[in-house]
Amino acid sequence: MLVANARGDMSGADLEFALACSILIGEADARFSFAADPIASMATYGFLAQKLGFVRAERLMERGEVLDAQQMHDLLLLKDVAEPGSAMDGIREISDAHLKRHNSCYGIYRAHRMASPAVRQDLRSVG
Repeated sequence: MLVANARGDMSGADLEFALACSILIGEADARFSFAADPIASMATYGFLAQKLGFVRAERLMERGEVLDAQQMHDLLLLKDVAEPGSAMDGIREISDAHLKRHNSCYGIYRAHRMASPAVRQDLRSVG
């Protein structure tokens, strides 16, 4: 799981990398510039198209819009908008939540694996 933290102005390769991450968190004063030619920056366009759709991504890049953190959150591109200087706390909370989810999924997987051999043995003895 890759988490990107936007603390200021983002554009170009930085924005491209942030969009490629699993989770993007932005501080309230962060700005995101999409002023790029969709053909020249195909990777950014591709990441946006996956998340927003082809038409919205193309319009966003052709207009060269600069969005703030709340607008990015409204477009569902940001997971969370944090207060300036406190995004690391948000990253810790998200990491803890994903760790708990991983542990619970792993526990379910282990329980399933422990129960499966008994079911297979019963089926073999019946057939």
